[in-house]
Amino acid sequence: MASIIDLKKQITGIRSTRKITKAVQLVAASKMKQFQNQAVAVRGFASDLLAVLSAHAQAMTGSVYLDERSEGKTAFVLYSTDRGLCGPLNQQLFRHLTRSAEWNATPQELRLLITIGKKGADLCRVNGLAVHHAIADVPERLTIRAAIEVVDQLLMMWEKENISRVYMVVPHYKNSFTYIPLMKQFLPVSESVLEAQIGAHPESFTGEISVHPEGEAILEPDASAFTTKLVDQLVRTLFLQAMYELRASEFSSKMLAMQAATDAANKILDLKTLAFNKLRQQKITQEIAEITGARAALA
Repeated sequence: MASIIDLKKQITGIRSTRKITKAVQLVAASKMKQFQNQAVAVRGFASDLLAVLSAHAQAMTGSVYLDERSEGKTAFVLYSTDRGLCGPLNQQLFRHLTRSAEWNATPQELRLLITIGKKGADLCRVNGLAVHHAIADVPERLTIRAAIEVVDQLLMMWEKENISRVYMVVPHYKNSFTYIPLMKQFLPVSESVLEAQIGAHPESFTGEISVHPEGEAILEPDASAFTTKLVDQLVRTLFLQAMYELRASEFSSKMLAMQAATDAANKILDLKTLAFNKLRQQKITQEIAEITGARAALA
């Protein structure tokens, strides 16, 4: 049975731990709000690009991201966090990857696994999956420039390596308590890919675009150059959206995990304090009984 001194040390340690988890929870809540706003903003911009391209899907030509390749490996991008303390997020993304129909339908020799984030690379290594290329040390303060640098690495692989398709496991951020892992195809861009991207975020897609009064959009300098540039912009925007949604989901998970840890610390602290008070009261009662007994003996 623990002594009063042991219980006092345990209570002090639990209080210190509770201060840390509470502080991490508050910081995560602040960062979650920041990335939530960025994810929603990028999602809205992506929906506008999807609206324009879906209305002119037949005119999409010229971009390297439109190439339909009959041969080549299928790249799977697993985006995870660099740090822990974010609940089951990374495990859920990894599990969704390995259980997806796209992953299981692709022969092992045709899989090309790319990881972004240390936790995803660690999970792949522990589970015996070979990683073709690992991108780590993505800044926690994810700026557009830092995100585009990561996206450009992925696009460079598409241009220079023998890759026929690119899939990415991303969390669809809904609110502070809910995110849904999704397997999305990013390359090559096609009408079916556009429809799938629209279907993943129907709440943000309006399909409304400004057109010429006669019913035709004004495209300058010409439709081919316009759609080529638009496809390039769309591909980068979709990757960027996925990265911001991961960041929002990461800090949402961290906030909830730290909130659960704080609640658990409070419960343990209550039990330890109760045990401490009982033990102290028991010792006081025992001392009073000893004093009373000693006085009676002297009398």
